[in-house]
Amino acid sequence: MFSYVARRTRIEPKSGRQLIKGERYPITYAGIRSASDRDWAKARVKIRRHDMRRPASMRMLRETGDVKAVSEFLGHGGVAITEHFYLDADTRR
Repeated sequence: MFSYVARRTRIEPKSGRQLIKGERYPITYAGIRSASDRDWAKARVKIRRHDMRRPASMRMLRETGDVKAVSEFLGHGGVAITEHFYLDADTRR
């Protein structure tokens, strides 16, 4: 799972949850959008949301072993496409 460290203590406007400075929290879609506008645009290494697609799907496949669920998660037209690209995943725990 991708996470970040809160830079300041605050309350998230949409969810209402409190973030405490220095604590680690999972990245949400809203966080990726706002971070891309601020930090990633200024970074030397360009990071795209698509760069997280393969690690997320590989983790899902390793944890569940369910190729059909991963295929739906990725939006592939069929399980065969997912198997072609993710055949190298080690589904053993």
